[in-house]
Amino acid sequence: MRRAAPFVPGLLLVLSPAPGWSGGFNTTYLVPAYVTCPGPNVCAGPPTVESAFTFESATLRTPRSPYTDQKKPSFIVELKGVKDGAGNLVTAEGFSIQIAAGQVNIFEPAPGFSFPAGSPVTQTTPIPISLSKGHGRATYKPSTAAPAGTVAEGGVVTIYDNAGKRLATVGARYR
Repeated sequence: MRRAAPFVPGLLLVLSPAPGWSGGFNTTYLVPAYVTCPGPNVCAGPPTVESAFTFESATLRTPRSPYTDQKKPSFIVELKGVKDGAGNLVTAEGFSIQIAAGQVNIFEPAPGFSFPAGSPVTQTTPIPISLSKGHGRATYKPSTAAPAGTVAEGGVVTIYDNAGKRLATVGARYR
């Protein structure tokens, strides 16, 4: 006797419409920020985290669309399980998110122009993120829309603690 029944739920899942998948957000897990090695040579000794705080997870959520929409958030940052050096969940103000944008290219009015990375035009003010019982969330929507056709390159999101030390940043971990 053939058994097709186990495949039916999977087939229905694949064939059914998925409105949640068509929009929404991509999720990037941020990594702990370590004390910068000044280089150019290798720094000896074990790497150490920059902040005295730890976290269970730090996520960056960005729209799935290839184009930004002024009416929707550019990104959402969420922190969970933030603890101080004694292992206590943190309730505090003064944590912030900073965006380091790369080059920004504007095509209108013709012939267009580019602002290099680090230019004052590409800078944004730090975005505050408050923590309550180790949890914090911040949504970023620019106050003004960029001109149509603008291309902003790169961009790194970094979370700073209330002592101005880097807590988390975009990166990758390996097992």
